[in-house]
Amino acid sequence: MKKPTLFIGSMLFIGIPLLLWWLGDYPVRSLLKESISLLVIVALFMMIAQFFLSRANRSMVDAYPFREILKVHKAIGYIFISVFILHPFLVVVPRFFEPAILPQDAFWKLITTFETTGQIVGLIAYVLMFVLGMTSMFRKKLGITYTTWKLLHGILSILFIALATWHAVDMGRHSEKAMSMWMVAMTFAGIVLLVKTYIPLKE
Repeated sequence: MKKPTLFIGSMLFIGIPLLLWWLGDYPVRSLLKESISLLVIVALFMMIAQFFLSRANRSMVDAYPFREILKVHKAIGYIFISVFILHPFLVVVPRFFEPAILPQDAFWKLITTFETTGQIVGLIAYVLMFVLGMTSMFRKKLGITYTTWKLLHGILSILFIALATWHAVDMGRHSEKAMSMWMVAMTFAGIVLLVKTYIPLKE
């Protein structure tokens, strides 16, 4: 059962997004810009995959010892949260190689100019990301039960991924129809899976 589960997961969260990126009809840009875009796309889908690397996904739990799943869950979280932390800076990195607006001016405009809904929800998601990361790293120091923390972790995860996906669909350069639909579909599936798991905690 392990091989089919791993293969399906890899295709859903890496294979199909890369295929959609490859087939997309986008204007040609520099290798640096495309590499940054690709890194962010993979990071988003890997964070969505976190919903499926939990006890909520029975097929995964049946295929692997949960301690192994938890190790992968934590590793993916720390690695790709780091990508999101750097995301605003990565956006302006190409400015260092272009004779246009200065990188520092572009960065300041990025974080202070609220021109679109996508930009606003992106900034909210950025703040939630830090809250999610801090409450995960310092769980034992919060003074709450594991069940309460688990519910808090789930709520923060849903809010973060939902807003991050909204931001990507609204502002992402590669978020044409097919890519956007796949982002939304995977996010929706992950949220539904997690909510079905947390409902019994309230009963």
